[in-house]
Amino acid sequence: MKIFLSCLVFLCSITAMAQPGRGSITEKELKDLAGNWADTMVYTGDSSQITSVVALEVVDMKDSLVFNYTFTHKDGKQVKEKNSLRIYAHAGGA
Repeated sequence: MKIFLSCLVFLCSITAMAQPGRGSITEKELKDLAGNWADTMVYTGDSSQITSVVALEVVDMKDSLVFNYTFTHKDGKQVKEKNSLRIYAHAGGA
C-alpha cells in the first residue's frame, strides 16, 4: 500500500508536467489540492480483492505540500503515511 500511495503522488507530478499544450501545472493549481479527501479504494493484491477506506489530508506548507495518508491495511491495522511535494519557482518563461 505504501508503494501504491507513493506511486500515486509520483504519477500526479509526472502527469502535471506531461500535459500537452499546457506548459506546466501552476503553483495555484497544486495548492488547490489542499484539504481533506476520503473514499474507498479497491485493489487486487496476493490474488485477492482488498477494500480499504483511505483518508488523505493535503497541507499547504507555503513552499511544499504535505500528503498525510491514513488507511486500513489488509490485516486490519490502521497505517499512517506522510509524503511531501516541494514547489519550486520556474526559472524559464513558458
